Amino acid sequence: MNKSKNNRRSLDTNKLYVLDKDFYPDRWEDDMFMSSIMYNFRPKEVNPEYYEQKMQFWKDMIELYCDYKGSCSISINELKDVFRRKGTSPYCLSDVLNQMQSEGNLQDKISFMQKPNESWTSWTINTFIYKPANWGFSKIKEKVIGAGNQSDDTVFIVKSAVQKQARLLQEHVKKQHSYNNIISMDDLMKHADDIEGLSREGIFFALQYMSVYTKTAYIEEHQTAGENHHHKLLVKFSEPHKSVEPIKELERSIYNLEHTERFLIETIEKKESYLNSVLSDVKNCLKDGKKQMAKTYLRKKHLLESDINKTMSILDNVQAMLQRIHNSKSDKEILSAYKMGSDSIKNTFVKSGINIDNVQDIIEDMREVIEDQDEYENILSSPIRGLNDIDDSELEKELNDIINENKKPGPKDDKSNKAVEDLNLLDLEMRLKRLRSDLPDLDDETTSTTVPRSHEKFTQ
Repeated sequence: MNKSKNNRRSLDTNKLYVLDKDFYPDRWEDDMFMSSIMYNFRPKEVNPEYYEQKMQFWKDMIELYCDYKGSCSISINELKDVFRRKGTSPYCLSDVLNQMQSEGNLQDKISFMQKPNESWTSWTINTFIYKPANWGFSKIKEKVIGAGNQSDDTVFIVKSAVQKQARLLQEHVKKQHSYNNIISMDDLMKHADDIEGLSREGIFFALQYMSVYTKTAYIEEHQTAGENHHHKLLVKFSEPHKSVEPIKELERSIYNLEHTERFLIETIEKKESYLNSVLSDVKNCLKDGKKQMAKTYLRKKHLLESDINKTMSILDNVQAMLQRIHNSKSDKEILSAYKMGSDSIKNTFVKSGINIDNVQDIIEDMREVIEDQDEYENILSSPIRGLNDIDDSELEKELNDIINENKKPGPKDDKSNKAVEDLNLLDLEMRLKRLRSDLPDLDDETTSTTVPRSHEKFTQ
């Protein structure tokens, strides 16, 4: 089923009971099925399964219709026209509504409309009278206030539908406005046609449900000074599943200032537009040679500029006051956060048994323990008499001796040393030969006796 804004608007104006074909389910075209569905219920004992199937079919149709038109209100005559098929209206709707009422999903509008205050009811009457169309005063008044006796024209409220539509209204407030801030009823209804899934009537019943039954909306009459005693309704919404608090004096003051701010901005825009028009008149008069008329418009231009400047000054003051109020609210929230943090720390200290005296005692104990530890380490690191009386120079000498001892030559080192000695002996022998050649007068015998035996062995 496709739902559209145009279809819901048609329900509020000329075509009250004309629905789009897409509203009806596919089985609506099944003649065999619908022929039995349209007539009165047979006793449940005859065929319990079919009885429940038929009952559920009409419950679903009623739910779909409430979603389609964006309102939770129904009556038997209204449903007969809506569900008319090939000239025949359902005969079983009374049984369906009785079943829904026994299950707690249906309530007559008279008992549903517990009035928060008389102004709320009077406002709804005035709101729904502004577009009489085919409705007429008596029809609208009956729909808002309720009929004296329950009949086919008696208006009922479908509880499951109004709950769903209340959630839709909350989502709209969350996106377009904000929770816990004041909204004028006129501002809320100004863009009512743009709220997805809700008609104007649906908004009215959703507000009633939220203000009386779930306590998530608060409605209050308000009169703004200087508006010829014009009454307004102010609404305040809370977050889902939280009870709303009554409107406070500070919130009313903020609302009045914000209302004044919007009024001043609109006034300045209008005056600036008029100023541009006057300036255009001055130029046109000069162009046409009407100098005196141009002066007249020019004086008006200066007066308008002065008036705009005064209004701008007032607007600056109002905006400054609003800014101070918002800053004070922010400061309050910050201080509240600080207090919560401080309280949490205090509670932690209390639960753990920590206080100033305990902390000071613990710190003092730690200082004493650290001082004792330093003293222990100094004592442990000082030399013990009788163990360290050996001179360091003696230890160094002994250490060098051990190192040199480790460097004694091995077998390979002995062979290399012998080779070196042989080379030195050969060198010595050559020197002796040269010396002998330089001394010819010496006796050979004498010379031969002077040669070492080792040399003789070498020469042989």
